[in-house]
Amino acid sequence: MYEEHNKLVDAINMVSVAYHTEEFALLREELEAIYLNAGEGEPTKTAFRDALYAIICEQDG
Repeated sequence: MYEEHNKLVDAINMVSVAYHTEEFALLREELEAIYLNAGEGEPTKTAFRDALYAIICEQDG
């Protein structure tokens, strides 16, 4: 259980760090505009998810 807790804390920390970067905000806005123009069903939610994924992958190396 302690190991699961540590994994969750690590994940929360990664999200927190990624969320507060200027790069995340810019990428999310850009993706949201693209998804909106493409008729994506949930452009805000999808852009947030995709930008967060990209930033975390970039940080994780």
